[in-house]
Amino acid sequence: MSIDNYIGAEVMMERGDTKMTGQVQERKREHNGTFKGTSNPNPLLDTRSYIVEFPDGMEKEYGANIIAQNMYAQCDADGNQFVLLEDIVDYKKDGRAVKEVDAFININGKSHRRKTTDGWFLCVQWKDGSTTWEKLSKLKESNPIEVAEYAVAQDISHEPAFAWWVPHTLRKRERIIMAVNSRYHKTTHKFGICIPKTVREALELDKSNGNSLWKDAIEKEMRNVGIAFKILDNNDNVPIGYQFMKCHLIFTVKMDSFERKARLVAGGHMIDTPSTITYASVVSRESVRIALTMAAFHDLEVQAGDIQNAYLTAPCNEKVYTTCGPEFGANEGKKAIIVRALYGLASAGASFRNHLADCMRSLGYTSCVADPDVWMKAAVRPDDGFEYYAYVLLYVDDTLCISHDAKVALEEINQHFTMKKKSMGKPDIYLGAKLHEVRMPNGVTAWAMSSSKYVQESISNVRKYIHDKEYKIPKSATSPFPREYRPEIDVSEELSQDDASFYQSQIGVLRWIVELGRVDIIVETSMLASHVTLPRIGHLEAMLHIFGYLHNRHNARIAFDPTIPDINQDEFVRRD
Repeated sequence: MSIDNYIGAEVMMERGDTKMTGQVQERKREHNGTFKGTSNPNPLLDTRSYIVEFPDGMEKEYGANIIAQNMYAQCDADGNQFVLLEDIVDYKKDGRAVKEVDAFININGKSHRRKTTDGWFLCVQWKDGSTTWEKLSKLKESNPIEVAEYAVAQDISHEPAFAWWVPHTLRKRERIIMAVNSRYHKTTHKFGICIPKTVREALELDKSNGNSLWKDAIEKEMRNVGIAFKILDNNDNVPIGYQFMKCHLIFTVKMDSFERKARLVAGGHMIDTPSTITYASVVSRESVRIALTMAAFHDLEVQAGDIQNAYLTAPCNEKVYTTCGPEFGANEGKKAIIVRALYGLASAGASFRNHLADCMRSLGYTSCVADPDVWMKAAVRPDDGFEYYAYVLLYVDDTLCISHDAKVALEEINQHFTMKKKSMGKPDIYLGAKLHEVRMPNGVTAWAMSSSKYVQESISNVRKYIHDKEYKIPKSATSPFPREYRPEIDVSEELSQDDASFYQSQIGVLRWIVELGRVDIIVETSMLASHVTLPRIGHLEAMLHIFGYLHNRHNARIAFDPTIPDINQDEFVRRD
């Protein structure tokens, strides 16, 4: 049976003049019983059709490309879905709710209200037409004014779950309205697909959707991480000195294919902090640029690879054990000693780096003094007898090899650390930037780094934020700053709390764009960065001007030309 990642997805679709959330039920069939359309890895070229059912019982046919487009449109860059509150229609509480007789606690002789919302739930009608029960604790953060007003209207504001915060919220109504983002973060879905919290919930979703997508994801992950556990027999005792911690699966959906994914992580927060150093260094971006320049200078090959299940290749340096959950199948309930560096352990990163470093030494490489994550080995090119140093650059599990035969060098590492097959080859994306070879005007072939993809995604995020505001990204920005603009003498009005926070985050984005090679905005970014503590409207508009400049020149790239510049020393007047 072929896997269909759209079945069961919840997506907001056009219904006449309004939008409503529906659920994808099944593939549409032709009159002869065959499925309509064909699949394509590119969602926009997918011609399949599906039946979407809405809460009112109506069913409608939509193309896969339209469904995919709407799944992306209703989410942020990470796939998190946001919905707007229409109304609160009901409430309920369970046995965990604090009773009025227990509303106060005594602390140092003084009586204080209990600050808890446990056990309370509100039934919410969203603007997309759906209705769900949500925890009071979450709605209190996303929609405090609406919840407080509802509690007063329903005469439940005296309940312990409301009494400690509702009066204050209503008194500070105006300030809170300005400070709170009223979009509710719907953590139960990603790209419209329901995300389970437990294994049992994942299997129930598969059952209701008529597929095994989550089950397959769990089994795939457990096959990969199985080597990290030594399962003890029921009669075996855990060795003395071992600490207990929980392990659990976290679930997500891949953005490009809506594929379900599961990852088993360790609850490293439950055990004592290791006495050994847990820091793991990574190669610097400066080293990457120098290495690529040297590759062009010496006419060497460049190959990249991504180590599969990196941390699990390293031994665990901590004495820990866990109890197997339902994801372990027949071993559920048994004790298991963790023998590999499982994700979530504080020492996992350092354990993997040290393990990989031992491998590099065994292969004859020496760590560079200037950058310990640059490994070098003396080599000779057989074609012309040229002596040089081959390099391997390591950024956690990302490997970059520079040698006259880089494929062989990468394959040597692959013998000890299995690499993802699709990742092995000439580098495409490295450290967030696109790498490719270019022919310089002087005929030299060099490596170039482009931040185009990151720049375009950043501009898209900025547009989403300012969509309903008075700010705009200029269309014809020919320079990073407006003409004669000086941020240090800007006396425009101070930004609101939300806009100031947005300004600070985007300064961080611009700094990273500079790191990826856009040195043409380094001065302007640095000048605006000095005003992050008290940004003004003029500073924000200047920042948007930089994004406008980048939008018109997003294809700019930095090339690492190894050509030694021709400088006529006679043109420089000698001075004592």
